[in-house]
Amino acid sequence: MIGQPVSREDAGEWVTVEGTVTFLSREGRRTYLEVRSESGSMPVEVAHGAGFLTGLMLDGRVRVKAVCEPVYNAVEQQWVGSLAATNVNDFTLLQVPEETWRRIPLMAIDKVKPAEHPADFHLVGRVESVELRRSFVLSDGTNEITVGFQRASEDMDGQQIEALCGWQIKKGARKLECGLWRPYASPQSPAALPVLTSAAQIRWLQPSEAERKYPVRIHGVITYKSSDGKANIQDGTGGLLLAHLGPTSMENVTAGDYCEVDGTTERGEFSPVVRPRKIRVLGKGQFPEAVLADWDQLISGGLDAEWVQIDGAVLSAGHNKLKIHVQGGSVECYIRGNNPYYYPGAILHVRGVVLVAHHRDGRISGVTVNVPGQQFVAVEMRRPRGVFSIPMTHIGDLFRYKPDQGSEELVRVRGQVIHAGYEECYLMDGASGMRVVTTKALHAEPGDIVEVVGFPVIKNPFGQPTVTLQAAFIQDAGHATLGAPVAVTADALLNPAHNDTLIRVSGRLLNISSFPNVQLLKLQTGSLVYQARLDSGKTPQFLPGSILDLTGVYAAGSNPSIPFQLLINSSNDIHLLAPPSWWTQQRAMGTVIGMGGLIVLAVVWIAVLRREVKKRTIELSAANHVLTSEMAEQRRTEVELVQTRSERLLEQERARIARDLHEELGSRVARLVLLNDWAVKGPASPEAVTDHAREISAAARQMIQSLDETIWAIQPGHDTLPHLFNYAGEFATEFLKLSGVRHRLDFPDYLPARAVSAETQDSVFLALKQALKNAVRYGHATEVRLTASLAEESATLTIQDNGRRREQDPATLSADILASARARLEEAGGRLDVESIVDNGTRVSLTFPLIACKDPSNGTNGSSGSSGSNGSSHQQTNGAARNGAAKNGNNGNGHAHL
Repeated sequence: MIGQPVSREDAGEWVTVEGTVTFLSREGRRTYLEVRSESGSMPVEVAHGAGFLTGLMLDGRVRVKAVCEPVYNAVEQQWVGSLAATNVNDFTLLQVPEETWRRIPLMAIDKVKPAEHPADFHLVGRVESVELRRSFVLSDGTNEITVGFQRASEDMDGQQIEALCGWQIKKGARKLECGLWRPYASPQSPAALPVLTSAAQIRWLQPSEAERKYPVRIHGVITYKSSDGKANIQDGTGGLLLAHLGPTSMENVTAGDYCEVDGTTERGEFSPVVRPRKIRVLGKGQFPEAVLADWDQLISGGLDAEWVQIDGAVLSAGHNKLKIHVQGGSVECYIRGNNPYYYPGAILHVRGVVLVAHHRDGRISGVTVNVPGQQFVAVEMRRPRGVFSIPMTHIGDLFRYKPDQGSEELVRVRGQVIHAGYEECYLMDGASGMRVVTTKALHAEPGDIVEVVGFPVIKNPFGQPTVTLQAAFIQDAGHATLGAPVAVTADALLNPAHNDTLIRVSGRLLNISSFPNVQLLKLQTGSLVYQARLDSGKTPQFLPGSILDLTGVYAAGSNPSIPFQLLINSSNDIHLLAPPSWWTQQRAMGTVIGMGGLIVLAVVWIAVLRREVKKRTIELSAANHVLTSEMAEQRRTEVELVQTRSERLLEQERARIARDLHEELGSRVARLVLLNDWAVKGPASPEAVTDHAREISAAARQMIQSLDETIWAIQPGHDTLPHLFNYAGEFATEFLKLSGVRHRLDFPDYLPARAVSAETQDSVFLALKQALKNAVRYGHATEVRLTASLAEESATLTIQDNGRRREQDPATLSADILASARARLEEAGGRLDVESIVDNGTRVSLTFPLIACKDPSNGTNGSSGSSGSNGSSHQQTNGAARNGAAKNGNNGNGHAHL
């Protein structure tokens, strides 16, 4: 047994110990455990490690077979103090906490793979076969696996179980071993639920699982029985509440009985409970080892229904109720039976069952300890004369070493109240100060001399220890004038030595926050910002920016963001040193806010503009896309129109050429055919044949000339003004020369390379021929003069003859002879004017439009065509005209006929 005395002769003997593993560590291959039972605790050293059980044993119950190693205790007596085990085979895992089952997630068997490092597996499946004390085969539908287990038994065969397993090396091979198993029922499975046999299994049930009414059979000690049909039971894994006990159970069961309970689980108001169906008392039991609990453990709720021990001082006592102060709070204790009176301040050790109070929604509201009897209340120190019988202590002595001072030890101090609140005050004893928290409303004023008794709590928030006396009792001992405060500069404001003392400081007021019973002043001294608190009276209406002088208690803050707070007793402790300047923080803030508003408006306006610009951009982009499409369509249409127009012009030009060929060549060919036919059929006199031959020759020449004119008109490169005038001059010269008429050509020395359409050329040339024919054939002219003149966008060719006519109306003459030429010239955009004077000749003016220059450098004179000469051709042409005139002079006044 752990803690059992042992002789030297028993050293090295094999022993078996059973207990709970409370500590586990590893160093290399070695594993170190601490096993604890009711009789004490003992270290266990495992030479070759605990293998896969290492991750399962902590807080679990184990049985260890090991070698005993005696050790000396404090009184020089040898006892069983250490065990030495070899490996994992020396351990038997009996039970693990429910937390361990839930901590290791479930895994499918087909996912289980050998691992280099120890790993635990939580498997669920059906036991297909069992090899006694060696192994069993587990299957879960995904696969099946053989699991080694030294405690394998026939009752496992066919069961649905869950097992905690791990890899273990045996004889050089890695095998899967089972550490512990238990029956399993899936939450979704309608099959029979497994029987729960430990309190831990029940305590870990979720509320929805507890409502499924799991069957329960547990063995444990009744730790408390109340008068309302409830009791508490606890086994080695934890405590439970037994609800709805029947009258028989209430009579037969008492605290301390060891019982077997059969029942079912229920949800419970706070934690899962058991509804007993049968309670069988097996005999007297031993109360479990109490958990030494502090305030944090109690208020967390995790110890509900557990057997605990609390150590503390009595704050108040009643018939069967105690209020005990523990570190961090106070606990109500209810004790069954008649209890002696405990004076406040008595130090007690109380054992009982925790009952957690809660709201309807399950939130914890408090904690109570139910004590089954007076025998579970131990008195460490009585206070028969009350708390004020404690010896007096100075505040400064609380920070000195005292071997008998504990956290539950009361202290008594005397001091002057420097600040008083509802249930707290601040005292000073010489240069030291402290905060006092009382158990009831405080009736004290600054300057009162008081004695207080309470529990000191020393904290060290910013490197300087501070003391607070909690749950204090207070009594008046007189009154005196407050001492002078300590003046503190800005550099010393953060000195923690000023904590809980009366100081005087000056600072700039930043703002005032008013509440129903409190005014908070935000102040700045140097670069440090802090608060001043006034609980009584109204603060004078100081303006922000004022320089104030304040007297109050320095109270350290709870976090670095609030270094301290100045507790002011009354408005008389605040004095104005200097009013604020005109340029106050509010005005500066107003200016900043105004500028910020303008900036915000500008930002909003910019955002609106950006959104509008973006919108317009999208619209313009869409419009541009539409416009681009329209322009592309327009270009396509224009191309089609140009192509259509070109085709139409080409057709017109072909029609014109066909018409010219028909008019010029057709009539001449027909005349030539007629002359030829007449020559064949006519008289055969030589003179007639000769005349017809001459006529046929003349008709052929005329046909060749007409064909030459047509070809010239349609030949590319002849569509410029110089070419037109050159050809017109050549034609006129040749025509008038053959007609025996003198002629003169008066063309400009330089003709620009302005383009002339083919239609215009044809119309001008037709009109020129008609005019020349009119002058020679009908006017009987002896001299013809051709004059060319240029305007900006047109040119004029004038044919002036000296013919003689008897007609008086030139319009009639034009209509008869030049009607066709006039019509064609007007269609080409030109104009034909006729001026005729009887017996004084006729002047025909041909005005026609010009097109832009083809090549600005391609100019020529009036008679050189496209040669670009400097005028010598003009002289030659004029010379040819004079020669023609001289020749005509030799012929007298006779005129040649076409």
